[in-house]
Amino acid sequence: MGGIAALGTILVPRQSMAAGTERRRLVVPGSVAASGMVSVKNAMHVHASGSELTASMAAQLHQASAWGIDMLWWTEHGWRATMSGYRQLIGFAANPDRENGKGLYFLMEPGAGSLSGSGGGIVRTPASPLDAGGGALRVFAKGSTDASATQRFVISPANALSKSRLMSPWRGWIGRVQLVLEVLPTVLELGSSLELVIDLSSHPTAAGLKPYQLTYRFAVEPAAASTTGTRGTVTLPVALGQRSTHTLDPVSDIARLWPDLQAHDMSLIDLRLGAVSVRQGSADGLFESLRFVWADAPRSLMIQSDLMAAYRSTYPTVGQLAGSELSLLSPHVSRFGGDSSIQDAARGMGSSTYYPTAVAAIHASGGAASWNHPFGSGQPAIASADQLVQRRRQVFTDMMAVGAYGVDALEVAYFSRGGANMRAHLDLWDTFLRNLVLLTGTGANDDHAGGSWGRLKNGFHTVTLSSDATQESLVQAIGAGRASFGHTGLAPQSVLDLELDDGAVMGQVSTSAAIERTLTVFAAGLPTGSGVRIVQGMVDRAGTSQPDPLVQTLGSVLPASRFSTGSVQVPFSASGAGTYLRVEVIGADGTSVVAGSNPVFALPSGVPTGVSIPSARLHGVG
Repeated sequence: MGGIAALGTILVPRQSMAAGTERRRLVVPGSVAASGMVSVKNAMHVHASGSELTASMAAQLHQASAWGIDMLWWTEHGWRATMSGYRQLIGFAANPDRENGKGLYFLMEPGAGSLSGSGGGIVRTPASPLDAGGGALRVFAKGSTDASATQRFVISPANALSKSRLMSPWRGWIGRVQLVLEVLPTVLELGSSLELVIDLSSHPTAAGLKPYQLTYRFAVEPAAASTTGTRGTVTLPVALGQRSTHTLDPVSDIARLWPDLQAHDMSLIDLRLGAVSVRQGSADGLFESLRFVWADAPRSLMIQSDLMAAYRSTYPTVGQLAGSELSLLSPHVSRFGGDSSIQDAARGMGSSTYYPTAVAAIHASGGAASWNHPFGSGQPAIASADQLVQRRRQVFTDMMAVGAYGVDALEVAYFSRGGANMRAHLDLWDTFLRNLVLLTGTGANDDHAGGSWGRLKNGFHTVTLSSDATQESLVQAIGAGRASFGHTGLAPQSVLDLELDDGAVMGQVSTSAAIERTLTVFAAGLPTGSGVRIVQGMVDRAGTSQPDPLVQTLGSVLPASRFSTGSVQVPFSASGAGTYLRVEVIGADGTSVVAGSNPVFALPSGVPTGVSIPSARLHGVG
């Protein structure tokens, strides 16, 4: 299928708060309007300062407001919330420096500015009395001009600058940690200094989304603090040849430097240790130990809750709900609602042990669970057609073997994820539906950066249909399949619903004995130039012996203009064991699926023996 680059014009979001309030609410299709239902546009899988990349909550809320999102579900990584496996001490005893079997590397970055000499590395002496392991990281720099010149080492879990630091064991809310750093300066000439640089989250500014950075400067100077835009500096006095220990409280310093920011809405992303030469003076010294003093695990949830409350007045059109992504193990499973203490497995547990219990606990506490990016969380190139078929069959077989751990939903809207395209994701979903495994298909945002959501390759939202916008109602809609999905930039206003002639609606199972049936497709907000494809799938419960979808297009693709009155009726046959129908909205390029509905089922012979279907999914029950 065509990639996102081929999809034509991506709509530009409204940026003003006035525009954000104009769109309340999305147009609701006729089948639910009469029932008093509302459509709620959910961003269901969103990361911010509690995870590991650059997005702040403010950045994500800015995007949610601009793109007309009604409800944003925060799903920070659970193992980062509990700080599972997080670093306690960097002793600089060796390169890599190990703790609990995990190594950290000190990687020298290219120098900044004009340097006549620079370098450093691990040295064994002098040894700090606070670090039994001994050793230190020496860094030195000397500039060749009067302009400043810097040499830095970045601390990384990977052994090369070219490799990802995604798994750094400290990322997440900066307000739950203090840093205790031992410094021994040996030469600091003409105002030169040693430094610790902390990369922070990005926030929206008048000039666009900008990353923040906090530098602790160790110099033979008085204490001071200053900012230049999104760069802040705290100067701490040191004496040459004397070891000093500094307890750093980054969140307090962020609050002091940028009083207009929510200081806790920052992630501790990268750590760099360096030497800065000014006016050709030499800077040389040792970093002897770095300790992390962590708050207890509940602090993460408190920070998130406080920030949600703090941002409500700034982004009044966007509701916020807290979930989590259970991601220490594979697969990743998101919790929407339910018990907030369900964050992630203990290290050493296996998926088959943890997930059945965790999903049951999510359900028992009133939440819903989603199986995320079923082909994997990576971003490799799309596999060949033959490889995709084999991988899809294997994923289906593996998921069936564990009963999909009892989750309610499956992320199906990805243009490219885990080496699989949109069609592979939809084919996987259709294979479950063929077997009457009622997984609600959802869209995923899964953004960690906070840039334009409309331009995200995999930027999909989920529209739920429910009686109101409370957490309880939204969770029920997810569990009952009362949902459609759309690409935020390419189908920002689409809302879909289905209804059979006996009143069964999208997400439900009709057990009418009638064979010749009529489907009404309701559609609103379809993109210009799009079309609606009705997918009909057979329900024969072939199992893993035939791990493929069994679908066809019902009739022809209907142009968006056919829905000028809001709905189209289509006849179909429900012969045999039964069938299901869902719709795909095809973009203006004629191939790409930019939105889609969940299915409605027609089973003329009734629910097969041994199959359990929730009452909310059975038409006429409950």
